[in-house]
Amino acid sequence: LIGMLALSPLAYLGSMLIERALPPRTNVATIDEPDALRIATAFALSRQVDTQGWESAVGTESDDDLVAIFRKASPAALEGIASPSTVRVLLQSAKGDSRFRVTLTPQGAVIGFQDNRPKGSPVTATDQPGARAAAESFLRARLGPNTPFHPEYGQPKESGKDSQDRSFAWRADVPGLPKTRATFHVDVDGDRVTGHHTSIAPDETYLNRLSPHSGWLTLLKTLAWIYIPLLGVYSVVRYIRRAIDKEVSYERTALAALAFVLMSVLFLFDPGYLAGRIGAELGRDRTLIIAAMAVFYCLMGLFFGVAYGAGEGGLRETYPGKLTSLDALLSGKLFSTNVARSILVGGGIAGWLLLLQNATLLATHAPRVGPDHDILASAFYRFPLLALLGESGTDSVLQTTFGLLLPIALLRPRIRNHWIFFALMPLFSILPATVTAGDEALWATFFSLQLAMVAAVFVPFFSVDLLAAICGIFAVRFVGALIQRGV
Repeated sequence: LIGMLALSPLAYLGSMLIERALPPRTNVATIDEPDALRIATAFALSRQVDTQGWESAVGTESDDDLVAIFRKASPAALEGIASPSTVRVLLQSAKGDSRFRVTLTPQGAVIGFQDNRPKGSPVTATDQPGARAAAESFLRARLGPNTPFHPEYGQPKESGKDSQDRSFAWRADVPGLPKTRATFHVDVDGDRVTGHHTSIAPDETYLNRLSPHSGWLTLLKTLAWIYIPLLGVYSVVRYIRRAIDKEVSYERTALAALAFVLMSVLFLFDPGYLAGRIGAELGRDRTLIIAAMAVFYCLMGLFFGVAYGAGEGGLRETYPGKLTSLDALLSGKLFSTNVARSILVGGGIAGWLLLLQNATLLATHAPRVGPDHDILASAFYRFPLLALLGESGTDSVLQTTFGLLLPIALLRPRIRNHWIFFALMPLFSILPATVTAGDEALWATFFSLQLAMVAAVFVPFFSVDLLAAICGIFAVRFVGALIQRGV
């Protein structure tokens, strides 16, 4: 064990080197937030909208269908037309009555916009043929003279009988992609084009061929989201019973809840993270969303505190001494020998697990771990390390509570056979690991990540204690993400 820990820095280095040899990601940002704002304001000005002095927010979005397509191929016809991940820039006037949204590719190409002006703004009355002509003129200029698309006109949509607000659509097959249709949407208010975006609709059979195991992954994630609430109900019932018998520590319950809340609220300090997760919103809308998220995190903290309190008693009875280091940490003894040993062992084991994970990906020619969109979104965070600390911390709490503490409390008193118990535990642990893992497209990538996360809990726990398991899963998530974003 000592030799393994001493060589763990080499394991982290090896993991990083292997990451460089894995297939490249489909979306790499070549612009940052100032670039995105500069491009968006210049485009708005080209549409006769001066956004100088307006508020701004930059976020990102992802299209799962396009992610699957671009992971297998890079259709030339969609370059500058659509992207699996996009950068969304919102520009809003000081009064909040005017908004201009611009959609960019990660390389900075404008692929969509929406111009929302105050109600009652002057509009040039135009009949439908005139509005269609304006929309067609815009679309021809947008696609260019050498476009591979051959759009077919569809029926327009109007907001009302006497409304000048109309939406036109043209559909065309996407060259190079079987049974895939592109729909070009153009919004017109009077004779002025106020919006444009392109939607891509691939054939379902083609998508299934690109991701042959997506059904199994969806099933596993569905089971995971059923498992967490059910085990949560069990933890609440168990906590109440133990509280009646005066067998729970309210102090440790409160500390566990507080730790989860503190890690969660780290997200709220980063406007880039909020824009990437909840959308690019400004003003009162953003304030309400932040307030709602804060309340949600407090409720979740209470829930995890109860879950920890429900499971720790069974763990103390079944595995005496496994909570010694965590008790020392919660009591403020940050520099105790037990705490240091658990942190070192958890971090050391995580290095070897990351090396094994990336070596497996390299051997199976699988894509890298982590959705490409998360890598793109992190480029627009103000405090990326702070957000990553919060993500990794909450993931480690979820994994150890629902993948270790509660399963032990549920299974150990009911299953006396050691072999059956140890065979069932990984099955219970892989479900919360599925919740915290990204939505990976290929089974090999997904499965290798799941194995690493489950092993990061069990190996440190049975080697040392619970704190080592928490540190192990934290290091796998945190250091793994640093390697993914840095390579």
